[in-house]
Amino acid sequence: VYLSREHGHNVTTVESNSKLHVYVNAKTIGEYRCVAWFGASAIASVPATLTLATLSPVAGNSISSNSNGYGGGNYGRGGGSSGLGDVHSGRTDRVPIMMRRVLSPIQQQHVKISPGNSIIIKCGDVVSNPPAIYSYYKDEIAIPANIPQLPTGGLILSQLTPQDSGTYRCSAVNSITGTELKLPLKTTIQVEYTPRSAPFTFSNPSNVS
Repeated sequence: VYLSREHGHNVTTVESNSKLHVYVNAKTIGEYRCVAWFGASAIASVPATLTLATLSPVAGNSISSNSNGYGGGNYGRGGGSSGLGDVHSGRTDRVPIMMRRVLSPIQQQHVKISPGNSIIIKCGDVVSNPPAIYSYYKDEIAIPANIPQLPTGGLILSQLTPQDSGTYRCSAVNSITGTELKLPLKTTIQVEYTPRSAPFTFSNPSNVS
């Protein structure tokens, strides 16, 4: 569709620089490009796509207006560091929080694991454009950004010790709008040694000839 000043579009030209001013809403998103005419010839710019910044839970999750709720993440288990995929350090570029939303109801999960093992705590399923920035908390204290994460938002805790025991939760932030989603699952991890004993039988085995 050709957009021009004659058709009511906000096009300005200042010192040979032409600009299109767009009021962003659901009807104006799409692909834009500029075409410059030189007589019968024309040069087209590289297409630029305009999209809306969004952050929302997956379909089926409800939203609560309570800003004091807690969130968390699903968890997965793995031995050592194998099978975890590519990882990167946690994001440190925080943005001002403009609006907070918490999913409800709060859910609780408990995991008991032996020292030396590894665990992945995932934030949960959200739809975000651009991709969400994930933050994790242990006992309501922010986890340092140098703890590695999966690109899809999974906190990797390797070589667990009893000091890693606690309750973990997470939130997802849209870096454009500042919207924060606190997800409803809290994961309590208990790292402790499992006592073991030598095998024994409940009765004396019968002789076999």
